[in-house]
Amino acid sequence: MELAREAADQGYDLVVAVGGDGTINEVVNGLMGPNGKATADLGVIRTGTANDSARNLDLPTSLLKNCRRLVSPERTEVDIGIVEFLREGQAGQRFFLNDAGAGFDADLMEEAKKTVLPLGPKGPYVGAFLKMAPTYDPKDFTLSFRDRQEARRAYTVLVSNGRYAGSILFDPGADMRDGQFEVITLDPPTLLRCLAETYLARLDGYPRIDCVRTDAVRMESRQRLSVQVDGEVAGELPAQFRVLPRALRVVA
Repeated sequence: MELAREAADQGYDLVVAVGGDGTINEVVNGLMGPNGKATADLGVIRTGTANDSARNLDLPTSLLKNCRRLVSPERTEVDIGIVEFLREGQAGQRFFLNDAGAGFDADLMEEAKKTVLPLGPKGPYVGAFLKMAPTYDPKDFTLSFRDRQEARRAYTVLVSNGRYAGSILFDPGADMRDGQFEVITLDPPTLLRCLAETYLARLDGYPRIDCVRTDAVRMESRQRLSVQVDGEVAGELPAQFRVLPRALRVVA
């Protein structure tokens, strides 16, 4: 974050993130200015584990093609999310390009940091999932939209800016340029069935996956729940999520 901010302050008009979703998130947070607009353009060379941000930006997997894009003059403007949350009792804030949420996804990130499994970069996540999934209980959420408030009992509530989250294609119709989030509530009878239905959703009409399009949502819970932002745990609920329309220019 600091390196990206320093580069923009020194007048560089393009800052390249080499990594995955966490690295991209750091760079984006370094580039965002106080007026809600980025102070330099973003380039990406994808070398991460899930690469959801790169997928949502339709970036190629080839290193050579990635590098060729970086010297292209073409840019596209995309929306950025901003989430305000609590961290150790104090107010915190974070920008995100891809998604943020609470529930199983955030708890999985925390557990993965304590898990060692020799299966490559995804090993900690696989190990954490196998440990948590059989006994994980749904959580109580209160979601406040601009025109209504809803109580939900769900495994995860995800605030997504794009089509992919956790390498899963949740919403093929999502657009990072439409000024809208997709607030996705996952609440099937079991978490395993939830994930199975998610992977099959493209074939049978998104069973049990509730998606609300909005530009802002507040998320609360009676339970202590962590908030993840682009795959990194940032704080706790309650949290307020807002869209910043076309706040960042990305190498197309």
